[in-house]
Parts: sequence; structure tokens; C-alpha cells
Amino acid sequence: MNKGTSPDGSGGPLRDNTPDHTPEERERAVEPRVSLVTLGVNDLGRSVAFYRDILGLEHLFTVPGRPVAFFDSGGVRLYLAVPEDEAYRSRPVIYYAVDDLEAAYARTIGRGAPSLSAPTMVHRDADGELWIAFVSDPDGTPVGLSEQRAASPV
Repeated sequence: MNKGTSPDGSGGPLRDNTPDHTPEERERAVEPRVSLVTLGVNDLGRSVAFYRDILGLEHLFTVPGRPVAFFDSGGVRLYLAVPEDEAYRSRPVIYYAVDDLEAAYARTIGRGAPSLSAPTMVHRDADGELWIAFVSDPDGTPVGLSEQRAASPV
């Protein structure tokens, strides 16, 4: 089954390796887990302070002589970098799981993060409710806070 054209610029087709294989037999190109997320920033010092002091992420290290810092977020590394090339500038929206959304949102705002959106339920089904809120980092990138709650009576 053709799923589009190859991203390598060759114009060749992408091949779907799923039609003839069970889920256990499918060949994976990569392991299905995220290890690192890069976030392009303008001011590394301000961003380190935000992710360390406001969000409370563990600052692993800053690379000496380079505008690069690494944090741990539950086993996934967050790589902050001032991009040397605009092709590497990114603005992903990263959601951080919290146990008490209202309390985490209040703490984050109380520590100086600008609010973008107060806690709001965005989805409800038989399994529960998904609640999210947003604050802004120093570059204006939205930062999501999310909480999965047990289903409540309607």
C-alpha cells in the first residue's frame, strides 16, 4: 500500500509494512517511545530559569560554551537550545501531566508564568475526563498542564 512519497526527496513511495503482518510481526523503524524533545528558545538563561524554577523540572546540565541545556521530564529529556539555524527553531506544545490541575496551575501562575487558559475539561467519555490548562514560557510558547480524571456523574 502506498502511503505517500518518501520524505528523502527521492519521490519514491512510502511503503506500509502493516497489511501483511500481525502487530507482533511488524518491523519497527524505531522503538515507540520518545527520548528527547528539542525546544528552540531565544534566551537560554531565562528559559532555564522558567523550566527549572517555575515548572520545577530537573535541570540536568548546561553545555559549557554553547547555548544548550537539558532537563529531565519523567524520563524524557527536554533539550533547550538557541538555534544556530532557523531550520531548527521549534514551537512544540508540550503537556506536563499533573495530579491536581487547579493546584499546579495556581502554583505555576504564582511563580510568574503568564496564563493563557485556565483549567478546562476538553473531553469526557466512559473512561474519564481530560482537563487542560495553558501557561506561556519566556518565548511565548504555550506550555500545557493536563490531568486525567475519573469519570464524574453528568
